[in-house]
Amino acid sequence: MIFFAFAIPIRTYFINKTLTEDEQYVETEEIETLVNFRSGKVSFMGADFYEEEGIEYVLSDSDGKDIILLKAEDEKLSIVEGLFVTVSGQMRKTFGGEDYLLVEEIIIDNDSD
Repeated sequence: MIFFAFAIPIRTYFINKTLTEDEQYVETEEIETLVNFRSGKVSFMGADFYEEEGIEYVLSDSDGKDIILLKAEDEKLSIVEGLFVTVSGQMRKTFGGEDYLLVEEIIIDNDSD
């Protein structure tokens, strides 16, 4: 019984939840992640053009005009090569300053309407 008489004050001493100082507001800078969506046909263009960046694919419209360069961390672009898709991901720049899309997600478009 004597143990409980000492345990409660010791417990409240170590687990005191009252503020001893005013709270400090720390302003943090949020990094905004922009996800871009583009639609078109995935075409293989080879590794020769952007060998250093590892960019081998391009997204083209229905007339064959290039929309944007594509890159992925895995093999997802090779699976949908030749298909009309909607891709989403992060916009990046090549060493030469050209825009490309680092693809995170691919949705295969249903063109059988």
